Amino acid sequence: MDEYNSCNYKDLNVYLSLHTGITTSTTNSINRYGLLKLNYIKKHKKQLYRNLPMNNHLTDYLSSVSNECNIKFETIMNRIIIKMLLMKLF
Repeated sequence: MDEYNSCNYKDLNVYLSLHTGITTSTTNSINRYGLLKLNYIKKHKKQLYRNLPMNNHLTDYLSSVSNECNIKFETIMNRIIIKMLLMKLF
């Protein structure tokens, strides 16, 4: 963690609460990023694409990719918001 995570910012005109704790679902949900990864391994990693369903790991793999991408996306967006607020304050 660094100084940009888990903080609340108040300004006279702006109140922003950043939620850095990501709640992950216990079900195997596959979002856009998981589907993009599926298309990538279909085209470029054919051996992996054949092996994952045989071992019943395809859904788990795509779900973990989806969760990791959500975490990275939220972290990046939080940093962008903080930088925008700091630029507005100074």
